[in-house]
Amino acid sequence: MLRYFSVSSEVEIINEDEIVYWEWDFGTGDFSYEPSPQYTYNDYGNYNVTLRVMNNYGLYSATHLETISLIDLLGDFNSDNHVDVVDIVQLVNYILDNIMNQDLELYDLNLDFQVNILDIIFLVQIIIN
Repeated sequence: MLRYFSVSSEVEIINEDEIVYWEWDFGTGDFSYEPSPQYTYNDYGNYNVTLRVMNNYGLYSATHLETISLIDLLGDFNSDNHVDVVDIVQLVNYILDNIMNQDLELYDLNLDFQVNILDIIFLVQIIIN
């Protein structure tokens, strides 16, 4: 039975049919038949996720499609959802301000426990690749 809650918290019945089957396709060749599955993607990219359900009368729904885009934001220091030259400037300013005791794990891109020119080079490689 599909229901929704209005602002007044009253329940309105939309459909008397009961969903008895779920078919999730995560766009990777993996499937789930649970009503609300959890799935972890192993790589960045665009994935077409589909859901098709069946009611208790054996009728299937139309396939619902959502595209999920997973992007790598390592190096996005200004949180604008882009890794670009502005992030390089922020990293350089961080190094020049010599505040190495703060946010080390955020700025240490090459994971050598230091923030230095090597992290700038690493960030440039992220941008050009």
